[in-house]
Amino acid sequence: METGNVDTLKACIKLNDDQIFCPDLSSAGDTSGRYRLGKEQELALLFLDVRDYTSLMEKNNGYDVLFVVRHFLNECAKILRLHGGQIVEVAGDSIYAAFGTQTPPDAAVQSAHAAAVAVLSLLDTFNSKHLVGSCRSGLEAGIGIHKGKVVVGLSDLTGSEQVTVMGLAANVAARIQAETKTLNNNLLISADAFQLLPEKDDRYSAVELDLRGISQRVKVYLLGKPYKTDTRAVPPVEQDLSLFMAIAG
Repeated sequence: METGNVDTLKACIKLNDDQIFCPDLSSAGDTSGRYRLGKEQELALLFLDVRDYTSLMEKNNGYDVLFVVRHFLNECAKILRLHGGQIVEVAGDSIYAAFGTQTPPDAAVQSAHAAAVAVLSLLDTFNSKHLVGSCRSGLEAGIGIHKGKVVVGLSDLTGSEQVTVMGLAANVAARIQAETKTLNNNLLISADAFQLLPEKDDRYSAVELDLRGISQRVKVYLLGKPYKTDTRAVPPVEQDLSLFMAIAG
C-alpha cells in the first residue's frame, strides 16, 4: 500500500488508512495543496429502477403515475435504511444505495439482499393498494447488487455537501441492474456478492454477461422472478448469452 507526504502530492495516492488524497486544483496551476478525495471501502451496492417508467407516463395520467412511483420509492427508501443502507442518490425513478460503511462486506451483502427481498415483497402488495385515478398499470422494479471497492467521500456539486460513493464497482452494479430487463428477472446479484450469502441455493441460474463499458465478463445469479409483463424464458445455468442477447436486441 502506498504512503507519501500529501503536502508534496503530485498525483492521487492512497495512505495506510485507505484515505485517498489528490492534488488541489482549486487554484490554476497550483498542485502544492492537498484534497481529500475520500476513503476506499469495500461495500455492497444496490441499484433499484422502476421498469418502463416512460411507458407508464405515456399510457396513464402523468400526475397519477408520478404520485404512485414517488410513494413507492419513498417506501423503498424506508426499507433500505431499515436494513442499514445509505441512500446515495435518487434520480427520477431509481435509487442507488450503499451498505457496509460500518460493517464487514459479508454483513453488508446480506443486508442488501434482505432489503431487496423486502422491496420486492412490498411490490407484490403495492399495486393493489396504491393505484389511483387513471393509473391502473402495475409497477415493476428491477434490482442489481454487487460488492466491491469504492471511494466514499463528500461532494458539493449541488451547493450543499452530500455523500458520494463512486468507483468501478458502482458502475458494475448499475450495469447489472440494467440487465434485469434483458434477463427477465427482477433481482440480479453478482457472483462476488452471492458468495457472501449464508445460504447459497444451487437452484438459482447463473450467467456470464458482457456489461456495457466493462472489459471483463461478470457472472451474475438470478435470484428474483420474471416480470409479469414479459414471458421470455430465463436462460439456464451457465448458458452462453450471445444468442439470447441477439434475440432480445
